[in-house]
Amino acid sequence: MKTYLLFCALLFSFALLSCEDEKLPLNVNKHQKFEGSFKVKTDTKAYNQSGISTLEISNGYYKGTTYGGVLSAGKLTVTSNKITFMDTVFKAYLTHIVPPTSLNGTYDYAFDGNRLEIGNKHGSDWVETHSFKLKN
Repeated sequence: MKTYLLFCALLFSFALLSCEDEKLPLNVNKHQKFEGSFKVKTDTKAYNQSGISTLEISNGYYKGTTYGGVLSAGKLTVTSNKITFMDTVFKAYLTHIVPPTSLNGTYDYAFDGNRLEIGNKHGSDWVETHSFKLKN
């Protein structure tokens, strides 16, 4: 009887573990190219935008494009659930007044080995999300 209960407990545990979404850490030192899309939604709908975005990472650095080709590049750090982009490309507009137009700042992320999803809520009225697919 104890063996049967142990077997059932193990079987139940394996079933639960197999139901969870697999989340892998993003390796910032590996050269990887991603293509995808972005969305910015605001409560006021004044700046709602969407479009194509790209991201390339290698050796702790990144470069990417969003918003019709706006370039961002710089250092990249990753923890278990946060990704931080430190954009060093000079931009001649004030990004703190309107929604961001480049990958910059700290985002939540999820990576399953093929898809990279990042998102950030800025203030109380707008949300930025990016959905990428690994190209290499």
